Amino acid sequence: MKLDSLGFIFGLLPISIILYAATPRKFRNYTLFVINAVYYLFIGWQAVAITAAAVAMDYGTAVFLDRVRGRAKLAKLRLPLLVLMAGKNIFGAIYFAVVDQMIPTAANFGFVVYAITATGYLVDVFGEHEKAEKDPIRFALFSTLFCKMYIGPLVRWKDMKDQLAGENGEGRRFLPGDVAEGLSIFLFGTAKKVLITDRLVEFALSLEQVNFETPTILGKWLAVIVFALRIFFELSAYSDMARGLALVFGIKLPRNFYYPYQSVSISDFLHRFNSTVTQFFEHYVYNALIREKGETEEGKAKAGVLSDIINTLLVCLLFSLWFGVNFNYMIWGIYLAVFIILEKYLLQKVLDNIPMLFSRLYAFVVIMLSFIIFASDNMSLFLRSVAAVFNFSTDLSTTKLEYLLSSNFLMLVVAVLFSSSLFSFLMRKLKAKSSVLGRILSLVWVIALTVTTVAFLL
Repeated sequence: MKLDSLGFIFGLLPISIILYAATPRKFRNYTLFVINAVYYLFIGWQAVAITAAAVAMDYGTAVFLDRVRGRAKLAKLRLPLLVLMAGKNIFGAIYFAVVDQMIPTAANFGFVVYAITATGYLVDVFGEHEKAEKDPIRFALFSTLFCKMYIGPLVRWKDMKDQLAGENGEGRRFLPGDVAEGLSIFLFGTAKKVLITDRLVEFALSLEQVNFETPTILGKWLAVIVFALRIFFELSAYSDMARGLALVFGIKLPRNFYYPYQSVSISDFLHRFNSTVTQFFEHYVYNALIREKGETEEGKAKAGVLSDIINTLLVCLLFSLWFGVNFNYMIWGIYLAVFIILEKYLLQKVLDNIPMLFSRLYAFVVIMLSFIIFASDNMSLFLRSVAAVFNFSTDLSTTKLEYLLSSNFLMLVVAVLFSSSLFSFLMRKLKAKSSVLGRILSLVWVIALTVTTVAFLL
Protein backbone atom coordinates (compact mmCIF):
# COMPACT_ATOMS: atom_id res chain seq x y z
CA MET A 1 0.00 0.00 0.00
CA LYS A 2 1.33 3.41 -0.98
CA LEU A 3 1.01 6.57 1.09
CA ASP A 4 0.05 9.70 -0.86
CA SER A 5 0.63 13.29 0.29
CA LEU A 6 -2.86 13.80 1.73
CA GLY A 7 -2.72 10.43 3.47
CA PHE A 8 0.54 11.43 5.12
CA ILE A 9 -0.55 14.97 6.07
CA PHE A 10 -3.99 14.07 7.42
CA GLY A 11 -3.34 10.48 8.45
CA LEU A 12 0.12 9.28 9.45
CA LEU A 13 1.46 12.67 10.60
CA PRO A 14 -1.25 13.62 13.15
CA ILE A 15 -1.41 10.06 14.50
CA SER A 16 2.39 10.08 14.87
CA ILE A 17 2.36 13.41 16.71
CA ILE A 18 -0.33 12.23 19.14
CA LEU A 19 1.50 8.97 19.86
CA TYR A 20 4.82 10.77 20.27
CA ALA A 21 3.32 13.35 22.64
CA ALA A 22 1.66 10.65 24.73
CA THR A 23 4.89 8.67 25.14
CA PRO A 24 6.98 9.26 28.30
CA ARG A 25 10.20 11.19 27.57
CA LYS A 26 12.63 8.31 28.00
CA PHE A 27 10.68 6.13 25.55
CA ARG A 28 10.14 8.69 22.78
CA ASN A 29 13.03 7.40 20.69
CA TYR A 30 11.28 4.02 20.57
CA THR A 31 8.03 5.62 19.42
CA LEU A 32 9.87 7.63 16.78
CA PHE A 33 11.65 4.45 15.68
CA VAL A 34 8.28 2.74 15.16
CA ILE A 35 6.96 5.76 13.22
CA ASN A 36 10.13 5.61 11.13
CA ALA A 37 9.62 1.90 10.40
CA VAL A 38 5.95 2.40 9.46
CA TYR A 39 6.95 5.12 6.98
CA TYR A 40 9.45 2.76 5.32
CA LEU A 41 6.83 0.00 5.23
CA PHE A 42 4.58 2.27 3.19
CA ILE A 43 7.43 2.56 0.66
CA GLY A 44 7.83 -1.22 0.55
CA TRP A 45 9.18 -4.15 2.51
CA GLN A 46 12.32 -4.08 0.34
CA ALA A 47 13.17 -0.63 1.69
CA VAL A 48 12.79 -1.92 5.25
CA ALA A 49 14.92 -5.01 4.61
CA ILE A 50 17.74 -3.17 2.83
CA THR A 51 17.84 -0.33 5.34
CA ALA A 52 17.69 -2.66 8.35
CA ALA A 53 20.54 -4.80 6.99
CA ALA A 54 22.71 -1.74 6.30
CA VAL A 55 22.01 -0.27 9.75
CA ALA A 56 22.82 -3.57 11.49
CA MET A 57 26.15 -3.94 9.65
CA ASP A 58 27.26 -0.35 10.23
CA TYR A 59 26.15 -0.36 13.87
CA GLY A 60 28.07 -3.57 14.53
CA THR A 61 31.11 -2.30 12.66
CA ALA A 62 31.24 0.93 14.67
CA VAL A 63 31.00 -0.98 17.97
CA PHE A 64 33.77 -3.31 16.84
CA LEU A 65 36.01 -0.40 15.72
CA ASP A 66 35.51 1.19 19.12
CA ARG A 67 36.12 -1.88 21.26
CA VAL A 68 39.27 -3.23 19.61
CA ARG A 69 41.29 -0.03 19.95
CA GLY A 70 44.64 -0.91 21.45
CA ARG A 71 44.25 -4.66 20.95
CA ALA A 72 47.19 -5.56 18.76
CA LYS A 73 45.71 -8.48 16.83
CA LEU A 74 42.12 -7.33 16.41
CA ALA A 75 43.13 -3.71 15.76
CA LYS A 76 44.65 -4.85 12.48
CA LEU A 77 41.14 -5.58 11.24
CA ARG A 78 39.91 -2.02 11.83
CA LEU A 79 41.08 -0.49 8.54
CA PRO A 80 40.05 -3.41 6.28
CA LEU A 81 36.64 -3.48 7.95
CA LEU A 82 36.20 0.29 7.54
CA VAL A 83 37.12 0.03 3.85
CA LEU A 84 34.72 -2.89 3.38
CA MET A 85 31.77 -1.08 5.00
CA ALA A 86 32.54 2.19 3.22
CA GLY A 87 32.74 0.26 -0.06
CA LYS A 88 29.39 -1.37 0.69
CA ASN A 89 27.80 2.02 1.30
CA ILE A 90 29.35 3.63 -1.76
CA PHE A 91 28.32 0.74 -3.99
CA GLY A 92 24.79 0.90 -2.59
CA ALA A 93 24.62 4.66 -3.13
CA ILE A 94 25.75 4.34 -6.76
CA TYR A 95 23.43 1.39 -7.43
CA PHE A 96 20.31 3.08 -6.09
CA ALA A 97 21.22 6.41 -7.72
CA VAL A 98 21.46 4.65 -11.10
CA VAL A 99 18.23 2.71 -10.50
CA ASP A 100 16.44 5.92 -9.56
CA GLN A 101 17.60 7.56 -12.81
CA MET A 102 16.78 4.57 -15.01
CA ILE A 103 13.42 3.85 -13.37
CA PRO A 104 11.96 7.18 -12.17
CA THR A 105 8.88 5.40 -10.84
CA ALA A 106 10.97 3.25 -8.50
CA ALA A 107 10.44 4.02 -4.83
CA ASN A 108 13.17 6.33 -3.58
CA PHE A 109 13.92 5.60 0.06
CA GLY A 110 17.05 7.71 0.32
CA PHE A 111 19.83 5.13 0.49
CA VAL A 112 22.29 7.72 -0.86
CA VAL A 113 21.66 9.91 2.19
CA TYR A 114 22.01 6.90 4.48
CA ALA A 115 25.23 5.71 2.80
CA ILE A 116 27.01 9.07 3.10
CA THR A 117 25.78 9.71 6.65
CA ALA A 118 26.77 6.25 7.91
CA THR A 119 30.17 6.35 6.19
CA GLY A 120 30.98 9.69 7.82
CA TYR A 121 30.02 8.21 11.20
CA LEU A 122 32.26 5.17 10.69
CA VAL A 123 35.17 7.43 9.72
CA ASP A 124 34.66 9.47 12.91
CA VAL A 125 34.62 6.33 15.05
CA PHE A 126 37.66 4.87 13.25
CA GLY A 127 39.60 8.13 13.69
CA GLU A 128 38.62 8.20 17.39
CA HIS A 129 36.83 11.54 16.97
CA GLU A 130 33.62 9.96 18.27
CA LYS A 131 32.65 7.03 20.46
CA ALA A 132 30.46 4.38 18.89
CA GLU A 133 26.81 4.70 19.88
CA LYS A 134 25.80 1.69 21.99
CA ASP A 135 22.05 2.23 21.61
CA PRO A 136 21.02 0.76 18.21
CA ILE A 137 17.76 2.76 18.22
CA ARG A 138 19.62 6.06 18.44
CA PHE A 139 21.98 5.04 15.66
CA ALA A 140 19.08 3.94 13.47
CA LEU A 141 17.28 7.25 13.98
CA PHE A 142 20.45 9.23 13.28
CA SER A 143 21.15 7.41 10.04
CA THR A 144 17.65 6.70 8.72
CA LEU A 145 15.29 9.35 10.10
CA PHE A 146 12.58 9.29 7.44
CA CYS A 147 12.10 13.02 7.05
CA LYS A 148 15.68 13.64 5.87
CA MET A 149 16.15 10.57 3.72
CA TYR A 150 15.12 11.90 0.32
CA ILE A 151 17.43 14.89 -0.15
CA GLY A 152 18.95 15.58 3.27
CA PRO A 153 20.12 17.71 4.94
CA LEU A 154 23.25 15.75 5.73
CA VAL A 155 24.12 15.68 9.42
CA ARG A 156 27.07 14.39 11.41
CA TRP A 157 26.86 12.31 14.55
CA LYS A 158 28.26 15.13 16.67
CA ASP A 159 25.26 17.27 15.73
CA MET A 160 22.68 14.59 16.53
CA LYS A 161 23.91 12.57 19.50
CA ASP A 162 22.89 15.04 22.21
CA GLN A 163 19.52 15.68 20.56
CA LEU A 164 18.76 11.97 20.42
CA ALA A 165 19.80 11.49 24.04
CA GLY A 166 17.74 14.47 25.19
CA GLU A 167 18.35 16.60 28.27
CA ASN A 168 20.66 14.77 30.68
CA GLY A 169 20.08 11.60 28.69
CA GLU A 170 16.44 11.54 29.81
CA GLY A 171 14.86 11.93 26.38
CA ARG A 172 13.40 14.86 24.50
CA ARG A 173 10.64 17.06 25.83
CA PHE A 174 7.50 17.54 23.74
CA LEU A 175 7.25 21.29 23.13
CA PRO A 176 4.09 22.68 21.49
CA GLY A 177 6.15 25.65 20.27
CA ASP A 178 8.47 23.31 18.36
CA VAL A 179 5.48 21.47 16.91
CA ALA A 180 3.88 24.72 15.71
CA GLU A 181 7.14 26.01 14.22
CA GLY A 182 7.93 22.64 12.68
CA LEU A 183 4.51 22.32 11.06
CA SER A 184 4.86 25.87 9.68
CA ILE A 185 8.24 25.04 8.11
CA PHE A 186 6.82 21.76 6.76
CA LEU A 187 3.81 23.58 5.32
CA PHE A 188 6.04 26.17 3.67
CA GLY A 189 8.12 23.42 2.10
CA THR A 190 5.00 21.61 0.88
CA ALA A 191 3.67 24.85 -0.59
CA LYS A 192 6.98 25.39 -2.39
CA LYS A 193 6.64 21.99 -4.01
CA VAL A 194 2.93 22.10 -4.83
CA LEU A 195 2.36 25.79 -5.61
CA ILE A 196 5.68 26.77 -7.19
CA THR A 197 7.77 23.77 -8.29
CA ASP A 198 4.92 21.93 -10.00
CA ARG A 199 3.74 25.12 -11.69
CA LEU A 200 7.28 25.83 -12.91
CA VAL A 201 7.43 22.32 -14.40
CA GLU A 202 4.20 22.95 -16.32
CA PHE A 203 5.45 26.33 -17.52
CA ALA A 204 8.80 24.84 -18.57
CA LEU A 205 7.05 22.22 -20.73
CA SER A 206 5.00 24.88 -22.49
CA LEU A 207 8.07 27.05 -22.89
CA GLU A 208 10.01 24.15 -24.41
CA GLN A 209 7.30 23.72 -27.05
CA VAL A 210 7.30 27.44 -27.89
CA ASN A 211 11.11 27.52 -28.13
CA PHE A 212 11.07 24.43 -30.34
CA GLU A 213 8.64 26.05 -32.77
CA THR A 214 10.32 29.49 -32.84
CA PRO A 215 13.61 29.92 -30.97
CA THR A 216 14.07 33.41 -29.49
CA ILE A 217 16.65 35.11 -27.27
CA LEU A 218 14.13 35.76 -24.49
CA GLY A 219 12.72 32.25 -24.72
CA LYS A 220 16.10 30.54 -24.39
CA TRP A 221 17.26 32.66 -21.46
CA LEU A 222 13.89 32.30 -19.80
CA ALA A 223 14.16 28.51 -20.11
CA VAL A 224 17.52 28.56 -18.30
CA ILE A 225 16.23 30.76 -15.47
CA VAL A 226 13.04 28.72 -15.06
CA PHE A 227 15.06 25.51 -14.88
CA ALA A 228 17.32 27.02 -12.19
CA LEU A 229 14.30 28.19 -10.20
CA ARG A 230 12.68 24.76 -10.47
CA ILE A 231 15.80 22.99 -9.18
CA PHE A 232 16.06 25.39 -6.24
CA PHE A 233 12.41 25.15 -5.24
CA GLU A 234 12.23 21.39 -5.56
CA LEU A 235 15.33 20.71 -3.49
CA SER A 236 14.70 23.43 -0.92
CA ALA A 237 11.06 22.30 -0.60
CA TYR A 238 12.10 18.79 0.43
CA SER A 239 14.75 20.23 2.72
CA ASP A 240 12.20 22.50 4.44
CA MET A 241 9.78 19.59 4.83
CA ALA A 242 12.58 17.55 6.43
CA ARG A 243 13.52 20.34 8.84
CA GLY A 244 9.91 20.94 9.77
CA LEU A 245 9.04 17.30 10.42
CA ALA A 246 12.20 16.73 12.45
CA LEU A 247 11.44 19.76 14.63
CA VAL A 248 7.95 18.39 15.32
CA PHE A 249 9.70 15.44 16.99
CA GLY A 250 12.16 17.65 18.83
CA ILE A 251 15.14 17.33 16.46
CA LYS A 252 16.74 20.39 14.88
CA LEU A 253 18.25 19.86 11.44
CA PRO A 254 20.44 22.48 9.75
CA ARG A 255 19.18 24.71 6.98
CA ASN A 256 20.25 23.43 3.56
CA PHE A 257 19.47 26.31 1.18
CA TYR A 258 20.06 29.97 1.87
CA TYR A 259 19.06 32.10 -1.14
CA PRO A 260 21.77 30.71 -3.46
CA TYR A 261 20.93 33.03 -6.36
CA GLN A 262 21.97 36.00 -4.22
CA SER A 263 25.52 34.66 -4.01
CA VAL A 264 28.43 37.06 -4.50
CA SER A 265 30.75 34.34 -5.83
CA ILE A 266 30.67 30.70 -6.90
CA SER A 267 32.32 29.68 -3.65
CA ASP A 268 29.52 31.51 -1.84
CA PHE A 269 26.98 29.70 -4.04
CA LEU A 270 28.36 26.30 -3.01
CA HIS A 271 27.88 27.25 0.64
CA ARG A 272 24.29 28.38 0.04
CA PHE A 273 23.06 25.67 -2.35
CA ASN A 274 22.71 22.30 -0.60
CA SER A 275 25.15 23.67 1.94
CA THR A 276 25.21 20.66 4.29
CA VAL A 277 26.48 18.49 1.43
CA THR A 278 29.29 20.96 0.72
CA GLN A 279 30.22 21.15 4.41
CA PHE A 280 30.14 17.37 4.73
CA PHE A 281 32.54 16.77 1.84
CA GLU A 282 34.76 19.66 2.88
CA HIS A 283 35.16 18.08 6.31
CA TYR A 284 35.62 14.46 5.29
CA VAL A 285 37.52 15.00 2.03
CA TYR A 286 39.11 18.46 1.69
CA ASN A 287 40.15 18.95 5.33
CA ALA A 288 41.18 15.33 5.73
CA LEU A 289 43.43 15.50 2.67
CA ILE A 290 45.13 18.77 3.56
CA ARG A 291 45.75 17.59 7.13
CA GLU A 292 48.10 15.06 5.60
CA LYS A 293 50.28 18.03 4.61
CA GLY A 294 50.74 19.17 8.21
CA GLU A 295 49.28 21.93 10.35
CA THR A 296 50.19 25.54 11.11
CA GLU A 297 50.90 26.87 14.57
CA GLU A 298 47.29 28.08 14.76
CA GLY A 299 46.12 24.51 14.21
CA LYS A 300 44.83 25.15 10.72
CA ALA A 301 45.80 22.75 7.99
CA LYS A 302 47.94 24.12 5.19
CA ALA A 303 48.10 22.92 1.61
CA GLY A 304 50.07 23.76 -1.48
CA VAL A 305 48.42 25.34 -4.50
CA LEU A 306 48.41 22.11 -6.52
CA SER A 307 46.93 19.98 -3.72
CA ASP A 308 44.40 22.72 -2.98
CA ILE A 309 43.27 22.72 -6.62
CA ILE A 310 43.02 18.91 -6.70
CA ASN A 311 41.10 18.83 -3.40
CA THR A 312 38.72 21.55 -4.61
CA LEU A 313 38.04 19.61 -7.80
CA LEU A 314 37.42 16.44 -5.81
CA VAL A 315 34.97 18.13 -3.42
CA CYS A 316 33.05 19.74 -6.29
CA LEU A 317 32.89 16.41 -8.13
CA LEU A 318 31.49 14.66 -5.07
CA PHE A 319 29.06 17.53 -4.55
CA SER A 320 27.83 17.19 -8.14
CA LEU A 321 27.50 13.40 -7.94
CA TRP A 322 25.12 13.90 -5.03
CA PHE A 323 22.51 14.72 -7.69
CA GLY A 324 23.11 11.53 -9.65
CA VAL A 325 25.71 9.41 -11.42
CA ASN A 326 25.65 11.30 -14.71
CA PHE A 327 28.33 12.73 -16.99
CA ASN A 328 26.65 16.15 -17.12
CA TYR A 329 26.63 16.39 -13.31
CA MET A 330 30.36 15.67 -13.23
CA ILE A 331 31.02 18.39 -15.83
CA TRP A 332 28.82 20.72 -13.78
CA GLY A 333 30.97 20.05 -10.72
CA ILE A 334 34.20 20.66 -12.65
CA TYR A 335 32.74 23.89 -14.06
CA LEU A 336 31.98 25.15 -10.54
CA ALA A 337 35.42 24.07 -9.31
CA VAL A 338 37.17 26.01 -12.08
CA PHE A 339 35.44 29.25 -11.06
CA ILE A 340 36.09 28.62 -7.36
CA ILE A 341 39.79 28.15 -8.10
CA LEU A 342 39.87 31.26 -10.33
CA GLU A 343 38.19 33.28 -7.59
CA LYS A 344 40.58 32.04 -4.93
CA TYR A 345 43.77 32.79 -6.85
CA LEU A 346 42.84 35.55 -9.32
CA LEU A 347 39.42 37.14 -8.88
CA GLN A 348 38.81 37.42 -5.13
CA LYS A 349 40.40 40.86 -4.70
CA VAL A 350 38.39 42.17 -7.63
CA LEU A 351 35.14 40.75 -6.24
CA ASP A 352 35.88 42.20 -2.81
CA ASN A 353 36.45 45.70 -4.20
CA ILE A 354 33.63 46.07 -6.71
CA PRO A 355 30.07 47.00 -5.68
CA MET A 356 28.11 43.99 -4.41
CA LEU A 357 25.57 44.43 -7.20
CA PHE A 358 28.24 43.58 -9.80
CA SER A 359 29.66 40.63 -7.86
CA ARG A 360 26.13 39.25 -7.55
CA LEU A 361 25.53 39.84 -11.25
CA TYR A 362 28.75 37.98 -12.09
CA ALA A 363 27.80 35.05 -9.86
CA PHE A 364 24.23 34.98 -11.20
CA VAL A 365 25.34 34.75 -14.84
CA VAL A 366 27.92 32.05 -14.10
CA ILE A 367 25.38 30.07 -12.06
CA MET A 368 22.67 30.33 -14.70
CA LEU A 369 25.08 29.13 -17.39
CA SER A 370 26.08 26.24 -15.14
CA PHE A 371 22.52 24.97 -15.18
CA ILE A 372 22.73 24.54 -18.94
CA ILE A 373 25.33 21.87 -18.18
CA PHE A 374 23.19 20.47 -15.36
CA ALA A 375 20.22 20.06 -17.70
CA SER A 376 22.15 18.62 -20.65
CA ASP A 377 22.25 14.82 -20.93
CA ASN A 378 25.25 14.92 -23.30
CA MET A 379 27.93 17.26 -24.60
CA SER A 380 26.19 17.72 -27.96
CA LEU A 381 23.02 18.98 -26.27
CA PHE A 382 25.09 21.26 -24.03
CA LEU A 383 26.90 22.84 -26.98
CA ARG A 384 23.63 23.34 -28.86
CA SER A 385 22.05 24.93 -25.78
CA VAL A 386 24.98 27.31 -25.26
CA ALA A 387 24.94 28.25 -28.94
CA ALA A 388 21.20 28.93 -28.74
CA VAL A 389 21.53 31.09 -25.60
CA PHE A 390 24.24 33.24 -27.19
CA ASN A 391 22.70 33.36 -30.65
CA PHE A 392 21.64 37.01 -30.69
CA SER A 393 20.74 36.91 -34.39
CA THR A 394 17.36 35.33 -33.62
CA ASP A 395 14.25 37.34 -32.74
CA LEU A 396 13.99 38.77 -29.25
CA SER A 397 10.49 37.37 -28.70
CA THR A 398 7.29 36.18 -30.37
CA THR A 399 3.60 36.78 -29.80
CA LYS A 400 3.11 33.21 -28.56
CA LEU A 401 6.00 33.57 -26.07
CA GLU A 402 4.66 36.90 -24.81
CA TYR A 403 1.21 35.37 -24.30
CA LEU A 404 2.72 32.41 -22.42
CA LEU A 405 4.78 34.79 -20.31
CA SER A 406 1.82 37.04 -19.51
CA SER A 407 -0.29 34.01 -18.55
CA ASN A 408 2.35 32.89 -16.04
CA PHE A 409 3.70 36.29 -15.04
CA LEU A 410 2.30 36.23 -11.48
CA MET A 411 3.67 32.74 -10.84
CA LEU A 412 7.13 33.81 -12.06
CA VAL A 413 7.08 36.93 -9.89
CA VAL A 414 6.19 34.80 -6.84
CA ALA A 415 8.98 32.34 -7.69
CA VAL A 416 11.58 35.09 -8.03
CA LEU A 417 10.35 36.77 -4.84
CA PHE A 418 10.61 33.60 -2.76
CA SER A 419 13.97 32.63 -4.23
CA SER A 420 15.32 35.85 -2.73
CA SER A 421 15.47 37.11 0.84
CA LEU A 422 13.11 40.01 0.12
CA PHE A 423 9.98 38.42 1.63
CA SER A 424 11.73 37.28 4.83
CA PHE A 425 13.40 40.69 5.10
CA LEU A 426 10.06 42.48 4.88
CA MET A 427 8.49 40.13 7.44
CA ARG A 428 11.35 40.73 9.89
CA LYS A 429 10.97 44.48 9.48
CA LEU A 430 7.24 44.25 10.03
CA LYS A 431 7.59 42.11 13.16
CA ALA A 432 10.21 44.50 14.52
CA LYS A 433 7.80 47.43 14.16
CA SER A 434 4.70 45.63 15.39
CA SER A 435 4.97 42.14 16.85
CA VAL A 436 1.18 41.84 17.17
CA LEU A 437 0.61 42.74 13.52
CA GLY A 438 3.44 40.41 12.53
CA ARG A 439 1.85 37.47 14.38
CA ILE A 440 -1.55 38.19 12.85
CA LEU A 441 -0.11 38.32 9.35
CA SER A 442 1.87 35.12 10.01
CA LEU A 443 -1.32 33.36 11.08
CA VAL A 444 -3.21 34.61 8.04
CA TRP A 445 -0.28 33.54 5.85
CA VAL A 446 -0.24 30.01 7.31
CA ILE A 447 -4.01 29.61 6.90
CA ALA A 448 -3.91 30.87 3.31
CA LEU A 449 -1.00 28.56 2.46
CA THR A 450 -2.74 25.58 4.06
CA VAL A 451 -6.01 26.11 2.21
CA THR A 452 -4.32 26.75 -1.15
CA THR A 453 -1.89 23.84 -0.87
CA VAL A 454 -4.57 21.34 0.15
CA ALA A 455 -6.79 22.59 -2.69
CA PHE A 456 -4.02 21.82 -5.20
CA LEU A 457 -3.39 18.40 -3.64
CA LEU A 458 -7.04 17.36 -3.89
